[in-house]
Amino acid sequence: MKVCDGMVDCNNGADERHCPPQCAKMGMINCQDRKHCGGLCDESPECGGMDDEMHCRAGCRCNEGQYLCEAAAGGAADVCIGLDQFCDVNDDCPNGSDETFCVGK
Repeated sequence: MKVCDGMVDCNNGADERHCPPQCAKMGMINCQDRKHCGGLCDESPECGGMDDEMHCRAGCRCNEGQYLCEAAAGGAADVCIGLDQFCDVNDDCPNGSDETFCVGK
């Protein structure tokens, strides 16, 4: 039996209750509330805290289709990565912020 794998193993479905949404399968990220999914940088905020939009293009510091990494300790320079690098299981941002809101984190 696996918990939160999208397949009901228990007769009463308890293994799939209270699981974060499977956002990555839909090409989205988990919002910080772990209850909703948001489309990253699609100019349509689906997350209550704007998690899905807050680091996008960041005032022209990144190109369209890029994500601005959160500032690393010590105030490192801005780092922009492609949206295809977000939630790809690799820490592409210096502090790993591109993997923070992904399924399983």
